[in-house]
Amino acid sequence: MSAQRSTTVVVLGLLGVVMGAVGLLTFGTVVGGGAVALVAVVAVVGWCLERRRALKEMLRFAPAPVGKLGARRLGVDATAKSILSKTTAHDGPQLLRFVPRAVASTVDRSLVAAVTADRSVLVALVGESKAGKTRCMFEMLRARAPDAQVFAPRPTPQALRAAMRQRAFRSRRHWSVLWLDDVAHFIDPTGGGGGLDGDLLGELLALPRVVIAITAQHDEGLELLNDAPVLTRLTARDPRDGKRLLSVLGQRLAEAVGPEGLGAACVAGPELLSIHRSGEHPHVADGAPVWEGPAVVECLIAAHELGLGSLSRSQLRDVYRQSGTRHAADEGFQRGLAWALTPLFDQIALAVGDDDALRPYDYIAQNAAPIGETRAKAEQALAGTLPVDDLLAIAKHAHQTYALTRALRVYTLALTIIEEVYGPDHPEVASTLGNLGIVQRQLGEFEAARATQTRALTIEEAVYGPDHPEVASTRYTQMLWMGLRAKAAYLPG
Repeated sequence: MSAQRSTTVVVLGLLGVVMGAVGLLTFGTVVGGGAVALVAVVAVVGWCLERRRALKEMLRFAPAPVGKLGARRLGVDATAKSILSKTTAHDGPQLLRFVPRAVASTVDRSLVAAVTADRSVLVALVGESKAGKTRCMFEMLRARAPDAQVFAPRPTPQALRAAMRQRAFRSRRHWSVLWLDDVAHFIDPTGGGGGLDGDLLGELLALPRVVIAITAQHDEGLELLNDAPVLTRLTARDPRDGKRLLSVLGQRLAEAVGPEGLGAACVAGPELLSIHRSGEHPHVADGAPVWEGPAVVECLIAAHELGLGSLSRSQLRDVYRQSGTRHAADEGFQRGLAWALTPLFDQIALAVGDDDALRPYDYIAQNAAPIGETRAKAEQALAGTLPVDDLLAIAKHAHQTYALTRALRVYTLALTIIEEVYGPDHPEVASTLGNLGIVQRQLGEFEAARATQTRALTIEEAVYGPDHPEVASTRYTQMLWMGLRAKAAYLPG
């Protein structure tokens, strides 16, 4: 039983004895004394339960030591499974192992100094959304003050004031952490003095053993912290963190983190995928579907799949018009592009770049499933603008890098164009069919591969004759796929 609960039991017991004695003296009977004692105890229990209910309404969760709380409890977002799969450096089933931030060392040193000197301190981290503020603050507190009780008021000025008045928060027996994640929520917008202000900060710092842990986006509310002893700014991608990221999480994951930083990569990708599928962007049209947006993104993904890297605004508009979307008007294109470029976390959108070079966000390009036929039609439109040799080079590179699905699509597009240019029985058609058949075989499409290879063999026999080395090579490959042994008679020479 905890010390606090034991104290409560003792107090209730003494109160019952006292009230029983009063009842006994007043009514002269044991029954009367017991009744008075029971009424008093019930009243006190009801009062305690009401205070607990009120505290629960003010706080996000019951006060608990930092060391016994998980980062998820304090608001750290779960890491996308696709990111977790790139490393074994996990902190539980939902988070990556923490990567210490170079710029936060100032906060860490000040926290250590305050705990050592047994004095209250204010520490603040400011930065854009998903820069890692919450995780960084939590990990420092867990390392330096694991037994400190965390008081996390709900995001209102009133809840902040109420949490401060708790006797447990003001106790000298242990350290308390006032957790103010996204400090703008705790500032009274009317300026009436109901929320966090300079006077309240002074009052908090005058209390014994208190850590005021503040995070903020941009500079909202930070005019209050001009005199704060510890105010550190985090950026999404600090060059000094590169080696730490590599050493903690490994090269495979480090290479997957783009310029938006680790925090955003862990969270933004899955949310953007959901937005792409639904057409519902929380910052556009009040969250109503904008179907032109996913169509624009599909066109950009098509360009990425063909290895084009990026498209200019005019190129994207032309492809969009030819993609067969029912929203092909210029007005729809403009609306869709604006939707795709609207960031989710201040900086990360489904489409990135400027009018000269637009491309899909990397996570979307790698993980978004096609929506309808828009992507396939966009690929066809783009393929028609490229020289055949370029298409074949793209397909070959995709094949060599084991991007088999992409290789299959590009070889198929190239085959259509080659047939149109040279006719269905040209040697270039046979060559492309041969490569296409290999990819189909590697994808497990055995019947399709056999039919493709048979057609290639028929063309080669008609063009070169049955004894040509090209024909023998194709026969040999086909026989291997059929599980037969090659015979010397089929080989040239």
